[in-house]
Amino acid sequence: MYSLLIVLNFISVWCLYTAAHRVEFAKTGIHEKLSKNRRAARGLALMFYLLSTIIMVSLFGFTTGILVNIMLWTLFASLITLFTPFQKVKAIHLWGLLLLVIGVETCLCIY
Repeated sequence: MYSLLIVLNFISVWCLYTAAHRVEFAKTGIHEKLSKNRRAARGLALMFYLLSTIIMVSLFGFTTGILVNIMLWTLFASLITLFTPFQKVKAIHLWGLLLLVIGVETCLCIY
């Protein structure tokens, strides 16, 4: 469940990042569509953010869920803003991180 929350928050921040006009990087595929249609990008970002907030509140309670969600969102916003312009983060890194998080979560749930 925690890996789902991480993915939802990451997608939310990424949608807003690709829709920003000041950002200059090679926009292909879904990035190009989101950068041209800012309303859709903002709607997707809001939908993913609200979904992760609802799940966090149901897991941790109202105050803690909202605070943890804001901290996660801030962390991803900082990391994306920091690393994406240098093109150091590639898709294989994100997939590896996702598999690592899911693996750790699975191991913790088993034991």
